[in-house]
Amino acid sequence: EGTFVKPGDKLVELDTTDLVKDARNQQLAYQNALADVDRAKSELAILVEGNNTDKAKTNAQYEFDQNEADRAQKNLEKQKRLWEKKLVPGSRVEQAEFEVNSKKLALKKSEMDITLKDSECKRRESQRGAEVKNVQFRADMAKTTWDDAVARTKKAIINAPAAGMVVITKEWMGDGRRAFKQGDM
Repeated sequence: EGTFVKPGDKLVELDTTDLVKDARNQQLAYQNALADVDRAKSELAILVEGNNTDKAKTNAQYEFDQNEADRAQKNLEKQKRLWEKKLVPGSRVEQAEFEVNSKKLALKKSEMDITLKDSECKRRESQRGAEVKNVQFRADMAKTTWDDAVARTKKAIINAPAAGMVVITKEWMGDGRRAFKQGDM
């Protein structure tokens, strides 16, 4: 008391032990949340890559089935021409027609598989994307909590707002009226 100070000089420093400990814990929670965000983003990238591979397989199967259907149709046409010339029995035409129908069904199944795979992949990617947003939100909240803890720690130091003389008020304590001193609560 009675000391002359300049603006910004430290007047009071409160005990920050608990505040510093809380700030460290919040920093650790934030770093863990960031690791969770990285993990979730990596899982999403892996899922997208796996989905692309699955779609490529489904599309390849469709192309294969398309080629098989085309081949079966050409074989049917060939068998019909041969049958018209009486070079093959009618049973071969029937067998070729059966094969065409079978290949067309396989092609239709492949088309439906593509549609199903696309919707399944979109659903899984959307779900994983929502998880990434949720984890990112938790990381943002952890960052805010950490920033608040750091701000409380900084507020534990009271600096002079202007030049002047320090005057400490006297308060009633358990041992009578006296000025604040180090260690007071």
